[in-house]
Amino acid sequence: MQLTPEEYGIVTNSQFLLVKADIVAKVRAEFEGLQTMYSNIWEGEGVAFPKTGLPKISRGENYNGLPYLVLDYPAVFGKENILAFRTMFWWGNFFSITLHLQGTYKEQYQQAVERSLHENKPPGLYVSCNKSAWEYHYGEDNYLTVDSLDNSTISTLLNKNEFIKLSAKLDLADYGQLQGFMREWFGVMVTMIK
Repeated sequence: MQLTPEEYGIVTNSQFLLVKADIVAKVRAEFEGLQTMYSNIWEGEGVAFPKTGLPKISRGENYNGLPYLVLDYPAVFGKENILAFRTMFWWGNFFSITLHLQGTYKEQYQQAVERSLHENKPPGLYVSCNKSAWEYHYGEDNYLTVDSLDNSTISTLLNKNEFIKLSAKLDLADYGQLQGFMREWFGVMVTMIK
């Protein structure tokens, strides 16, 4: 086995993994606070969401090679029918919030989402252009900014797949704004499906 000097420096530095564990614990605690905030917002808006499961915080080590944490709440994941708000922390990249509608939920809410986006194209809101519903990076092959699109293109994107995904991201450098950012965007997305 050959290690570069950089690799050797990392493999001999146990402090890095301890700091990583502390960061993951802090993000988890933030996500636990977000789930309470989300619940208060959608209950306050009077949105008749279907019965959702318990909040679920998951973590992994390999989304495009990097660790991540996700909070799925409120969320209903069926075999074909999905209504989910996914909050994500992707190591080295961003925090994000994504509304995922699929199956009967896409049918139920698509007109309201389309009408909302035609009337108002919030800067910083992205719409999926990918064939896969399970990609979360912000490359041009996955998401396009809504405010850069005309209404016809928005309609095409909302109709082209079996799912709709709307998303907003917060740069890691702005982590101190996480609660306010998620409050704002969760509220925007909830209003679209009222």
